[in-house]
Amino acid sequence: MNIQGIFLVDEFVTQEEEQKLVSVIDCRKPWVPSQEGRVKQDYGPKVSFLKRKVSVGNFGGFPDFAVNLMNRIQVNHPEIMDGFVPVEFCILDYCPERKSYIRPHYDDKWIWGDRLITVNLLSDTYLRLTREFNIPPIEIVIKMPRRSLLVIRGEARYEWYHSISRYDIKSRRIAMTWREFGDEILRDSDYKEFVDEVFAIASQIESV
Repeated sequence: MNIQGIFLVDEFVTQEEEQKLVSVIDCRKPWVPSQEGRVKQDYGPKVSFLKRKVSVGNFGGFPDFAVNLMNRIQVNHPEIMDGFVPVEFCILDYCPERKSYIRPHYDDKWIWGDRLITVNLLSDTYLRLTREFNIPPIEIVIKMPRRSLLVIRGEARYEWYHSISRYDIKSRRIAMTWREFGDEILRDSDYKEFVDEVFAIASQIESV
């Protein structure tokens, strides 16, 4: 079955770059417990999705390695990155000892935009796409090789749940994901001051 909105680049970073990135990530700031056996590092605004409450919080810009990687993605792949302005950068650490996974879900459609950009480090894994209204259920499995770049957008972003099974986490995996603002929050005058402030901060490199 064909699905629109999946863009994959193998070997987006080199082995040497991967080693340096993991070393910098591990040393830059503490990992914080997340859901479903994951730990995380977040750079971006604080969001309560259910209550639609937002604040800038402690957001002070993005780390230099995230800025450099995003610049490379935008330069090398303008066909999918036109107009993409990152406002959130999240790093997730998965490992089999913690039985890490992420359940089938849509990324929030109110605040986050069309494109979800992920660079996959340390191990291969599989992204599983499912549709809640298919009987019998349909599942599409997309291999995410180590050091690859994956972009989800369009149909894959809005019409399919995505997930990572704990059974596909065979060794440590680090996922770096960038997100953009969605049209709904950009059009909402109640959030204009917040959006403008986040854009201003997101253009800065976080001081260490």
